Amino acid sequence: MEENNSNDFDIFLTKAIKEVGLEAPSENFTNNIMAKVSLKEETKIRPYEPLISNVGWLFILSSFALVMLTMMFYQQDKEDISSVTPIFDSIFNIKSVDAVFNIEISEVTSYAVLGLVFFLYVQVYLVKKFRNKQFAV
Repeated sequence: MEENNSNDFDIFLTKAIKEVGLEAPSENFTNNIMAKVSLKEETKIRPYEPLISNVGWLFILSSFALVMLTMMFYQQDKEDISSVTPIFDSIFNIKSVDAVFNIEISEVTSYAVLGLVFFLYVQVYLVKKFRNKQFAV
């Protein structure tokens, strides 16, 4: 039954197309299309603006380096870390401050973390450079 309906529809469609005929494009069809395409090409593309500017990355990197250097060199000179945090002494007990800031990390681990962070930044820079070349206009 479905094949018969499909066959009837095909016959009807073939007859309708023959009666109507094919339409020819206008004389200036190609010129009109090319004029529209050239108008689209002339629109200005907004330049790429990074989410975090170079000054922002410099600030983030310098603050991170400052925190890392402070953590590495400050604990070598001081025995009691609670003398650094007098504000925390009044808010928390000294035991909780010592528990938070008295973390001992081995030298190998600190070098490993420092190397990991360094190579992560190098990788982000190189991938960004590669992607900019890949999508350059």
